[in-house]
Amino acid sequence: MGVTNIAEGMGRYSDKEKLHFIGIAFGSLYETTPQLQLALDFNYISQDEFNIVESQVLNIPKCYLD
Repeated sequence: MGVTNIAEGMGRYSDKEKLHFIGIAFGSLYETTPQLQLALDFNYISQDEFNIVESQVLNIPKCYLD
């Protein structure tokens, strides 16, 4: 949903509206962290896979905020 929220925000006219949808997208992104933890806890993914994806999740906002 995050990418969809960013796309929707880019279709808005004001910067305030765009930032609102980017904020929603970041919230959706951060919701993946507890889901990843559950996947790890139930052995659906390995610790290495968890570390890789968590690192990617945490680095995505840096691309937009730098």
